[in-house]
Amino acid sequence: MPHLRIYPARKLPAYLKWQIVAFMRTYAWEVFRRKPIGWDFMQPETHPVSFALMEKRVLLSHALVTWRDLSHTGASYRTYGLSAVFTFPDVRGRGHGHQVVEAATAHILASDADVAMLRCQPELKRFYGAAGWTPMDDLKILYGSKENPTEGDRIMMLFVSAKGPLAQAAFRQGPVYVGDYMW
Repeated sequence: MPHLRIYPARKLPAYLKWQIVAFMRTYAWEVFRRKPIGWDFMQPETHPVSFALMEKRVLLSHALVTWRDLSHTGASYRTYGLSAVFTFPDVRGRGHGHQVVEAATAHILASDADVAMLRCQPELKRFYGAAGWTPMDDLKILYGSKENPTEGDRIMMLFVSAKGPLAQAAFRQGPVYVGDYMW
């Protein structure tokens, strides 16, 4: 029977972390190939929290929540991010991805977030929309070096605090620089 575990990065067991990293290397290989073997993608300054659906000690599905403070259009926003969402192919179609996304989204909604962001493929908009995320089709985010940033699109957002919904129009005015990494 699968069980959901929630771990701040500093308490994430090594056996689980390396299962997460192994999967991430297969679908985010373009990021990992520019990094040294064993690179820790869970940057401590972003306060990572893993949502891991497991059976015994085997990872089935995962989502990662991080946060940082962003400035945009003259205002500061506590901005959470959802990333590293995946389900191993042999157990897809059983609702595992939905379970970790729902748990991660509930965590964000109960937090001190003003807004939250994720990046997804167009075919996953309905999946994330079912958990309350809003497509921001016109929003572009910038990440990497400020001098020569990379542009990201296909953003969905949650507007969490009282300040969040008021910011929806401001975020549509993008682009938004989010730092060295997206999420």
